Amino acid sequence: MIKYDIESDLNFIFNNCKKEFNLLSNKSLLITGGTGFFGKWFLSLIFYTNKNYNTNILTTLITRDQNKFFLENPHYKNNKFLKIIQIDILDLKKITNKFDFLLHMAATSAEETFNGETDNNKTKTLFNGTKNIMEIAIENNISKILFTSSGVVYGSSSKDMKDESDVCHSLELEKRNGLAKGKILAEDIISKMSIENNINFKIARCFSFVGPYLPLDIHYAIGNFINDAIFNENILINGNGSPYRSYLYISDTLIWLIKLLVRDVEGIFNVGSERRIQVIELANMVRDIIAPSKKVIIQDKNLHEGNFRRDIYLPNTEKIREALEVREWTSLEDAILKTAKFTL
Repeated sequence: MIKYDIESDLNFIFNNCKKEFNLLSNKSLLITGGTGFFGKWFLSLIFYTNKNYNTNILTTLITRDQNKFFLENPHYKNNKFLKIIQIDILDLKKITNKFDFLLHMAATSAEETFNGETDNNKTKTLFNGTKNIMEIAIENNISKILFTSSGVVYGSSSKDMKDESDVCHSLELEKRNGLAKGKILAEDIISKMSIENNINFKIARCFSFVGPYLPLDIHYAIGNFINDAIFNENILINGNGSPYRSYLYISDTLIWLIKLLVRDVEGIFNVGSERRIQVIELANMVRDIIAPSKKVIIQDKNLHEGNFRRDIYLPNTEKIREALEVREWTSLEDAILKTAKFTL
């Protein structure tokens, strides 16, 4: 198996976003949540384009632990285009820098969710953290904001494919999952404060994704299957294999998000794949691609892994596809293979 080459993906993203990078060049970007799955890709992409295409994008990253960040990312040390501010967004102090764009991705981490982070903490982090970061955005005259929300805001609805009009805020908010509640409240804060201060805002309701840097050992089914196929004796399905999911490859995702951030469109947009696949089919696909000799075993456990059960979790992406002329370039099969190559 040929080793994965991240530069091919980074160059693919750049070639599909040349207009956007012309607008980002020599600008300043404030990022929260830069150490997660999306964050790692955004930083890799920005510094790749700075190095290879002289985009000169100045990036300020807010993180809770600067030492941990550089321990995990030593290649960013002494990078003249990166500034680190070590602070928790729940205790955000005044920041007096000029920023052109805000990419707000901060929430409780996937690992914290998997390890039992309380609903109250999830909601508080999103609500108070978003309020704090929006005040910073207003004080520093940021002109465009992208917030990565989640498809969890649609709740446990059995509707086949969720579209942006499906969330009704008259639903009983107090009964919602902590992450869903927090994302809904954060969406409301961003839209209200942006409109009041004439800031161009975009809310990306993100569904499920796959690609290098995706954690393989927590509550992501596709990550678990890839991990099992590479390292374990069998590929285990913790549940019964019946739910439906879809997965957008990370390089395609970055193209969608960069265009959202930079373009003049505004409002809420679903981000994800429309290619549905049942979990049992997904496990078999991963097996066939990576380890054809291994068995897929259904454990049929009654699971609670930080989020409510969703039998169908699929986005309708017509709105963003028409607004930004984006599509799904990478097949799920290729996405699985690339993720496996990166892991090996």
